[in-house]
Amino acid sequence: MSKDDYEAGYQAGRHNAAMNSSDLDYRQGYSSGKQAYDFWNDKDLYPSLCDDNLASSSQHSSIPGDEPLTLASAIFGSIALTLLWWAFISFILLLFWIGGHSGDFWFQLVFQFALWSGIGFIIIMTVIGIILAIMRQVKNHSD
Repeated sequence: MSKDDYEAGYQAGRHNAAMNSSDLDYRQGYSSGKQAYDFWNDKDLYPSLCDDNLASSSQHSSIPGDEPLTLASAIFGSIALTLLWWAFISFILLLFWIGGHSGDFWFQLVFQFALWSGIGFIIIMTVIGIILAIMRQVKNHSD
């Protein structure tokens, strides 16, 4: 029965309801639920909960996933990632070259794979960036 009392108190505290029992388990549950309620409804911690800040929070989002993806960031991000990929592969090719295997089949295979996968990645990300930019423009004009 004490677990049920704790759960009832927790739910009452979580919903910011009045405490309606003097049972110790209920009060402990209510205290935990009230702390959860206060945390999740904290206007300083979550300014988007304030009515007056609702418009400003939608304009200035702190979540990186909510930031609009621009065509430039898609293109330059893919170029930066490709350069990092090529730097990593260059280390592997350097090890082949130091080992005296620069004329081998594997050296050519790794080189060709790195070159064309990097170029392909840039092209794919550019196409995706263009499609997203077009979709965003269509959405902005329809709103």
